Amino acid sequence: MSSIYNDFNISAGRCVAAYTTLDRNCGKCGLIILWEKRLPKKELELHTFLLSFNSEGIKRYKMKKLLTLQSQNWEDNLVGYVRIDFFEAVSLLQDAYKQNIKFGTRPADGWEKYSYFLDYEVPDIDRKRLLEKLAFNNLNPIEFTNIYLAALKRLDNAVLYDLSSPERQKRLGRREDFLLYNGEDLAEYTFLKSKVISSEKQGKKRLISVFIIVSTPQDEIMKIDYQLVLIRSGKTL
Repeated sequence: MSSIYNDFNISAGRCVAAYTTLDRNCGKCGLIILWEKRLPKKELELHTFLLSFNSEGIKRYKMKKLLTLQSQNWEDNLVGYVRIDFFEAVSLLQDAYKQNIKFGTRPADGWEKYSYFLDYEVPDIDRKRLLEKLAFNNLNPIEFTNIYLAALKRLDNAVLYDLSSPERQKRLGRREDFLLYNGEDLAEYTFLKSKVISSEKQGKKRLISVFIIVSTPQDEIMKIDYQLVLIRSGKTL
């Protein structure tokens, strides 16, 4: 079986296929995992999730049992979904769950039916390739900056980390640790406005100057200036 079908096996079953929507760059996505359960009897399970990469994390979940793939015609209804590897699907699910942990919020009901996906240790995956699958490629500098600022606002550390250069990722530390970082005082701020001030090309790099207006817990208005250095790597800035 080809890797696109993610022939992932555990004693209780295997993954047949996985799909996601292309709105991850907006801070959310739908996720589908088609699972072939083997114990206590062989059957197909369609696990569907709505993931929000803010404080909501795993927002919604439902599981449907299928008799066969052919009779259900379930794949015909997957408008707007793209196929991804199983490990990529589990990584998205675990990233969303870390938002629940970071913000102290409760994930969607049905935990007992999907928790084994969260317990699985995902091997290193090509996150640059995953970003391209999720429509993070071919962005112009302003689009990229707006996606980054929106991720900063919702403390979507997975996007902040994966969009960073290898050098910056080293400074940020391990990905799994950074995903739980709450941004210190930034988590207490209310984002009011953000704007790109200027965009300047410097050789192979582009310097983007932006500002963010926030309200502090003391009801003070604060302006924060940022400078982003964008470096294109293949199809991804």
